[in-house]
Amino acid sequence: MKDVYKHLLDHLPSAQLQELLHNHCAIFLPSSPDAVVNIDVLYEGGFVGTSFCLLCGSCLWLSANKSESETQLATDLRNSTKLVNDLLTFFHAGRNDVRWCDPSGIFGRYKKSLMAQGLTELCRFNLRGVYSDMEEFFTRAARVEFEPTLQEWTELLKHIANTHTVQNALADILQV
Repeated sequence: MKDVYKHLLDHLPSAQLQELLHNHCAIFLPSSPDAVVNIDVLYEGGFVGTSFCLLCGSCLWLSANKSESETQLATDLRNSTKLVNDLLTFFHAGRNDVRWCDPSGIFGRYKKSLMAQGLTELCRFNLRGVYSDMEEFFTRAARVEFEPTLQEWTELLKHIANTHTVQNALADILQV
């Protein structure tokens, strides 16, 4: 996927790249570190199927709307067994579903309780672990948040205060 992002950065005008990354779920993430691939999922419309369809749709769009080099990229993408196999272990997300990193690790520690309380918007995926060499692409071109926002920290502190004892959460609260 890194090669696809690099190609898009090199060949799409800035406005089109931002439109793609801002308005579509075009950030591919591993479904799990040890994902088991089930080819039938492609036809069930789940994350994997949707990701595959998004990529194929992007390839068709590139074929119809771009220069010869982009048309070749689209053809190569459609024919790439490795890329298809890679996609089978990925799902896609929008830029509001991700952030570059959470240096504190606190959001990860409270992920289960946040999910249980329906605060899924605070459980964003950290991109640094997957795309460590693409910080500039994701923070500038995609404009994903670098770290949790002040609003997210506030919501997390409210959640901790309402669901955890001071004894259990004091170190995390002081770290914030």
